[in-house]
Amino acid sequence: MIGVILAGVTGTEAKATVPLTGSYRTTLSAGGLIRAGAPSVESADETGTWTLTFAKRSWTLRQEHAPDQNALDRGVVVVVGNRVDFTLLTSDGAPHRVFLGTFRWTVQGGTLRFSLLADQFSTSVVTVLIAQPWTRIR
Repeated sequence: MIGVILAGVTGTEAKATVPLTGSYRTTLSAGGLIRAGAPSVESADETGTWTLTFAKRSWTLRQEHAPDQNALDRGVVVVVGNRVDFTLLTSDGAPHRVFLGTFRWTVQGGTLRFSLLADQFSTSVVTVLIAQPWTRIR
C-alpha cells in the first residue's frame, strides 16, 4: 500500500493512489448480519461494535460488546485501486493463514463500504466487513 491517508477522499470511489488507512467503526445487529449472509445460528456472536484499523499493509478487527467473548482478528491487505485482498493471520490469538477474499471498497464522506467480489474462504469476518458501512473515527 502507498502511504497516503483516506481523509479528504471525495466521490464514490477511492483512487488507486489512496490506500486504506485509519480506523473505522460500525455496530452490527443479528438481523443486519443475517441480511448480509450470516447463518442465523452464528449471527448473535457477531453482534456488537466493531473497529477496523488499517496501518500500512496490516489490518485489525476488534469487537466490543459481544454477547460472549469479544473477537480480535489481524491480517494483511493488498490494495490495488479500489480492490483489496484480505488475508487473516490470527484470530483471537490463534495463528491462521487464510485468504478471505477480494473486496471492492468505496469511501464517501468518511463512510467506507465493502462489497465482496470473490471469497476464498467464507468466514464471519467476511460478513462483518460487508454487513453495513463503516464510519471513519480517526
